[in-house]
Amino acid sequence: MSRTAEDVPPREKEWFERLPWTTMFAATMLYLKDADLLRYSMSESMRQWGVDINTSLITQFSLEDAIRRENFHQFTLKSSEIQTIGLFSIALYCTIALVAHLFFGERSIDSPYSQNVVEEVNIRRRIRRKMSSVLSLFNSGLLTIVAFYYWFQKFGTLWDPRTIVEQLNESANSEQTGFWTERDNVGVAMMIWFLCFNVVDRVIGGWLAPEYVNTLSSRSLHLFNVYTMSMGLTGSFFPFGEQLLQSVLRPQLGADNPAVLYMQTLIPQLRTQTCIAPLASALVGEASTFILALGTVFPALSADGIFGLTFLVLRLAYPVVLISAFPDGNSGKYVLCSSFILYALWFASKAWKYSPDLPNQGSVKQKTQ
Repeated sequence: MSRTAEDVPPREKEWFERLPWTTMFAATMLYLKDADLLRYSMSESMRQWGVDINTSLITQFSLEDAIRRENFHQFTLKSSEIQTIGLFSIALYCTIALVAHLFFGERSIDSPYSQNVVEEVNIRRRIRRKMSSVLSLFNSGLLTIVAFYYWFQKFGTLWDPRTIVEQLNESANSEQTGFWTERDNVGVAMMIWFLCFNVVDRVIGGWLAPEYVNTLSSRSLHLFNVYTMSMGLTGSFFPFGEQLLQSVLRPQLGADNPAVLYMQTLIPQLRTQTCIAPLASALVGEASTFILALGTVFPALSADGIFGLTFLVLRLAYPVVLISAFPDGNSGKYVLCSSFILYALWFASKAWKYSPDLPNQGSVKQKTQ
């Protein structure tokens, strides 16, 4: 028989309250045999951290309910459900990173490589890159499926570009520009999920494969993706600025502090429209990331040609269509323009690096080495 919160022994309650950081791990271990204890322990820990979560969103999740049509056109998520989505995604990504580290982790390299220091370093470097790509493989694969279904719900088609362009232009020219400003449950959940992935993957990538983090690397683009998703969700060029002001600056510095007064004046001027559907629909570009990560984790499945095609169509061409159709005055246009420029530069740098026909490429090693 499963227990309720009232049935939890006092000593067990005291353990959860004194060591809230252990609750998530302990509750996960007990989940299969005691779901009520899981809900109690998670809620207790999050309450102490000031986070309001709704564990029923996870324990009672139903795919049939999630893909109902109204979830693609209405926004009914509560604050506790939004925080639950973010917390669950971070916990899941950290778990996947741990499993990847255990599965692909660096092992002692014996003869003959142990006699060759340079070769050993290269092998370990490739192993670390493979580990850091597992998160990207999972996230991009999942988001690709969801984003294409989101596309279908919004446009009614997947493969007819003319229909998509016509609907975007029609929506932009109509008085009710719902697609450009509306908030929907699935779009918000996708953006929160993607935002949390970028944060976790940036940390994991910087830890496991710091040599691959440079100005135009994919993990440096993650920082821009975090800002883009945050701006689209909050409708402000200073995402979460209001929360920072109310929760941190004003209590710490006082209401009459010049910095607080300046922030009170600045934040309203940086507000803009929310930009959910355009940014969520642009996540179909994760299909190219999935192909790239698949080839990194499993080199035998590498498909550079398919990656290049999907990147050109979904990462570059579709954002150009969105940018050209954006209504005047919608700030999402400038965000997508910046994103397009960064991805175009990243793609150009990769094409230059690995193209054998371009000059000065003789010193560049092939990807398979």
